[in-house]
Amino acid sequence: MNPRRLLLVFILLTSWIIPGSAAELEGAGVKTLTLATPEGEAVFTNYLKMVFQELENRTGASYRIVELPKKRCLLDANAGVYDGLAARIAGLERAGYPNLIQIKACHYRVQHIIFAETSELAGIDSLESLLEAAAQKGWMVGYLEGSKKAAELLQPLPAANKIALSMPEQAFFMLGGGRIQAYLGGPGISNKALLKGLRQKNPHLQAIQPQFVVSESPLYPYLHKRHKDLAPVLEAALHAMEADGTLNRLLQEFESMAPPPFQGE
Repeated sequence: MNPRRLLLVFILLTSWIIPGSAAELEGAGVKTLTLATPEGEAVFTNYLKMVFQELENRTGASYRIVELPKKRCLLDANAGVYDGLAARIAGLERAGYPNLIQIKACHYRVQHIIFAETSELAGIDSLESLLEAAAQKGWMVGYLEGSKKAAELLQPLPAANKIALSMPEQAFFMLGGGRIQAYLGGPGISNKALLKGLRQKNPHLQAIQPQFVVSESPLYPYLHKRHKDLAPVLEAALHAMEADGTLNRLLQEFESMAPPPFQGE
């Protein structure tokens, strides 16, 4: 056969075979799902990666987690730019994000915790008593910008007594410098690990401690509605991971890990 004709036949055959193979894999249920999660929560994101790695072994799908600004996570996942969300509170489909399907199986309970120097908050052991003291003494309470839960919890506090901060590192350094008297941080797991890491190079932060838990909220994965066929599979796998102790084991393993190093202030 003429070499040119042979080359043409090869190109035509491969152009037909490759798409056919991809379609066959997709038809067999092999999917890679990209799930969004808020940036600035690297410690918690690492825990989520451990959970979804285990889910890969149980569901036949693979998962990739990308970090984005908090608001963009919701908008892009709802618009279908991404395949869903790695972990958010319940009820998003009723809060303006109708294309997101909540997987009704909790894989983590996020805590919001008050951090402060212990001597500063002597005798204060609840959010109500903290808000009362802050208003009376002119204290400043920090929280993360974009955190709806923190903003809701601090809503009774006058605007002059609270400040929205861009990163948790900023909150801890402001606590250490006396520029704020308390910090409402969540997820607690991320903030506690970050504080441990900061202490390694910043001894003046040693007096800062988690004081008390303000709230605890279950978190759930979400899928875009185009993946509704996978929702019951993912839900069943998460329920099984809770029942057989896998989720608890992963959390214990994660909490025992060394805190991440912190680069600079």
